[in-house]
Amino acid sequence: MIDLPKDQTRTAQLRPFLDHFNNLVAGLDVHSSAEKRRAVEELLWMIEEYKVSVFAQELGKSLPVYEKRLRHIAGEIDRMI
Repeated sequence: MIDLPKDQTRTAQLRPFLDHFNNLVAGLDVHSSAEKRRAVEELLWMIEEYKVSVFAQELGKSLPVYEKRLRHIAGEIDRMI
């Protein structure tokens, strides 16, 4: 069953993380460390897991991903070279 208001709310939960991820990717350049590149890739997979937890809870997730954890990881990446 389609529940547009509920889906819009869920999308709004994801938007800050997707926007931050896109900004991180746009900011990667030849001077970015391999560690930062790996961390950005790991963040992408964490966001994907978070999407599952937000949109399809019944599927379960392979690792616990919460908003607080995503914010923490994204902040750590911001401080990387």
